[in-house]
Amino acid sequence: MLANHDRVAGVALMALSGSAFFYAQRFFPDEPAMYPKLICGLMFLLSFALFGRSFLAGYRDKEFGKFAIHFPRLCLAVFMTGAYFLAAELVGFFTATVCFVPGMAYAADYRAIRGLAVGTVCYLIFIFVVFIWIFNRPLTPELLLKLVS
Repeated sequence: MLANHDRVAGVALMALSGSAFFYAQRFFPDEPAMYPKLICGLMFLLSFALFGRSFLAGYRDKEFGKFAIHFPRLCLAVFMTGAYFLAAELVGFFTATVCFVPGMAYAADYRAIRGLAVGTVCYLIFIFVVFIWIFNRPLTPELLLKLVS
């Protein structure tokens, strides 16, 4: 079982996304929890598909290389993802995202600052337009706005 990386990754991602889903369901108010629950639910379904695919004949006996090319970087990414969920509740979704996306990209050795900044701003604008303007769904309140007001 541990020799097939798709199985290991599928189980690990199901555990992570399931835990994050129940965390969002339990500790977030109903309206702001909608987006994290949607993403975590989708992540759970896709990780289940990854796990199921590992039992198909074409993938069952496949030779795999190292599971993690740079294990400390993998641990950092898992830690940062967990911290992102916590930070979204404490400091607000937009502030946490502004910190998480560049931090995760930097941890993955992505160094194109201009492209990263444009991508982060476009993502935040998209989320703002879809959830705040179109669906009128509030996200977690921003700590910075509370302190300024």
